[in-house]
Amino acid sequence: MSQPGRAGIRREPGPVRERGYAVDNKERTPGVLCVGAAIRVHQGKPVGAVSICGPVTGMRERGTAALRRSVTVSAQTFSAWLP
Repeated sequence: MSQPGRAGIRREPGPVRERGYAVDNKERTPGVLCVGAAIRVHQGKPVGAVSICGPVTGMRERGTAALRRSVTVSAQTFSAWLP
């Protein structure tokens, strides 16, 4: 579960790293669900991100597990292309 605002971001980096993705479940914008994952260089430093956002109802109908997988696989693919 994500936490709103910068304070939540500061508290949550460990769990986000462990999961490999972050979720914003209507905290930032009511009715919008976002899933994102870091693009990293081979040393592990984040240099970008991949995310998908949409209306909560549509995102949940497609299955949040499938969206998480798509975002994390995409981030891993981009990461593999980087030096």
